[in-house]
Amino acid sequence: MRLLLISVVCTLFTQFSGAKAAPAAPSKPVREILPQITLQFEAYGQGIEVSPKDVFLGYPFCSADGTVYLNARVPPDYASQFLIGVSPKGELTRYSLIPAQGLVYTTVLSVDAEGPDVYALVSAEKIEQLRDNDLNPESSEAKTAPYYRYFILHFSHDLAVPDEISLDLPFQPMKLAATSEGTFIIVGLDTVNQLPVIALVDDSGQLIQELDLHGKFDSDGAIVANAPQDLRSQFP
Repeated sequence: MRLLLISVVCTLFTQFSGAKAAPAAPSKPVREILPQITLQFEAYGQGIEVSPKDVFLGYPFCSADGTVYLNARVPPDYASQFLIGVSPKGELTRYSLIPAQGLVYTTVLSVDAEGPDVYALVSAEKIEQLRDNDLNPESSEAKTAPYYRYFILHFSHDLAVPDEISLDLPFQPMKLAATSEGTFIIVGLDTVNQLPVIALVDDSGQLIQELDLHGKFDSDGAIVANAPQDLRSQFP
């Protein structure tokens, strides 16, 4: 009798446990839970006539006249490097960086325009300096050599080859703005003291004046994020 009672209790307990452990109803897929919105895109305005094979480097550069400049490399070998200016009316102008005499491994840092003239702040290596240090300009060692310097390339419709302005500054330049007086405002970083710098530079690349910041900016990131053309009025 005792065995029969134990058997009945175990059977009831098993049935009760099975009822508690019944699987929950399957959850709905996420796509049925989240709200659904359908977007329909239509063509607006005229597209930019650039090759789909072009490779664009970095972010676009916005100049004071509203033209946007794209840094591009073109096929088939992607060694040819251009600036492509897109005006507010959608007109395209190409400026080749290849003819820049004596420069290799050019990196565009900033672009601005003043009238018909376009200026690009670049870092690059001089071929002659590499050769003076027994380095082949086309070698992999040349790409990592510590001979990078900063230049301003001047492009104009009447120039087959851009003018080259070598910068001689006590700080690392990062952005530039061209003025109507032929000078440049350079935004950069004092790498020794880790302080932002704004300076006025002449058309030969020499420092004219530094703007006294009076603690207005607390980091190099804060100052570089601002368009340098907004600071033109602060120079006499």
